[in-house]
Amino acid sequence: MQKNSTHFNHSQIAQTELHKIQKEQLNQECLSVIQECSTRLNSTFYMLERMIRIQDSLCLYVCKHNISQLSPEEWLQLKKIVTILQPFEEITRNMRDNNTSISSVIPLIHTLKYILHTEGSKQDTNEKFKSIIKCTVDHLNSKFGDLQSNNFFAIATYLDPRYKTKNFNEVVKEKIETEIMSLFDADTSKTMLIILPFL
Repeated sequence: MQKNSTHFNHSQIAQTELHKIQKEQLNQECLSVIQECSTRLNSTFYMLERMIRIQDSLCLYVCKHNISQLSPEEWLQLKKIVTILQPFEEITRNMRDNNTSISSVIPLIHTLKYILHTEGSKQDTNEKFKSIIKCTVDHLNSKFGDLQSNNFFAIATYLDPRYKTKNFNEVVKEKIETEIMSLFDADTSKTMLIILPFL
């Protein structure tokens, strides 16, 4: 994939010809190949997603120039990879949004793991991709598994009306409530005991 993207990014002639195929033969929007960049977040996703979008024009181009092309099975694998990477792109975009607060981190990670588990349990997911998904989830658990034990993240999520206790089991929920009450004096804590269940 990187080789193909490099071919087009290093040749204006190739890029122009690809656009000509898109416009004149396929009556499609002219879209260029995106090259992966190791210093850009999600660049692999953007490169693969673009290649899938312009699959027809790429196939016509490589046929014309007698360049080896991907098999139907390989295209299907690429689409599966994009499906796996897409929630990461969405979540990193959300995390970088100026309006995203600390309270969104636990729910976003929870959603990401749920999506990955769902994808891994589909019948059309082969063992190779199931293994990739499992390794990814294990890595997420290793990196973010203790977020619910972090008072800053847990309390912020608990107090956010969009999330409340959706991402916490009863044990964690009680621990968070105890932590919140410890922030107040005795009289205020009694009031908080009454208020917290309704937040």
